[in-house]
Amino acid sequence: MRSKETRWPASAILLALFGILLIGVGCYFLFLRPALLPEDIRYMQFTPAELQSIGPRLGSWLMHVFRVMGGYVAATGVLRLRWP
Repeated sequence: MRSKETRWPASAILLALFGILLIGVGCYFLFLRPALLPEDIRYMQFTPAELQSIGPRLGSWLMHVFRVMGGYVAATGVLRLRWP
């Protein structure tokens, strides 16, 4: 019985690394990213009164959006880690 050395092709290693990266990005969106960043508010050009009136609802909705997106990205990374 011969011992056969198994070598992973470079493409499989790269795909695994990108899968791990996708899991990290998904976790960032799931757990770390705030709903509204300061640059988001500057881009929308809200007045303080407008931000006070719709800010909480917008923030709540954006949290749902980022959780869904983070879950999708992390799941894609997990599926990418499935070895060929």
